Amino acid sequence: MSSERGLWPHQSEAVEKICASLTTPGRATAVSACGTGKTIVGAESSRRIAPHGRVLVLVPNPGIAGADRARLRDPPRRRRWSDRRGMR
Repeated sequence: MSSERGLWPHQSEAVEKICASLTTPGRATAVSACGTGKTIVGAESSRRIAPHGRVLVLVPNPGIAGADRARLRDPPRRRRWSDRRGMR
C-alpha cells in the first residue's frame, strides 16, 4: 500500500507502527526530524485508521494549520530530493 501513496521506506515503517499501536482506542506519538514527512505520515495513518470517518488534527498555530490542510487534502508524490529543492 505504501507504493501507491509514494511513501519513503521510513514513512511506510512509521505508518505501519502507528496503525498497529492504534488497533485499540488510545493515542500515539510519532517523533521524527524536520523535513522527514510527518504530515504525510499522519495523513496516511489517518486514511488507514478511519477510511470513511473524520479525523481531528490539532496544531500549535494557524500557519501550520494552513500548510497541513493543503498537504492532507492532496499529499505530494514521492520526488527526488533535488526536485524538492528546485535543483535539477
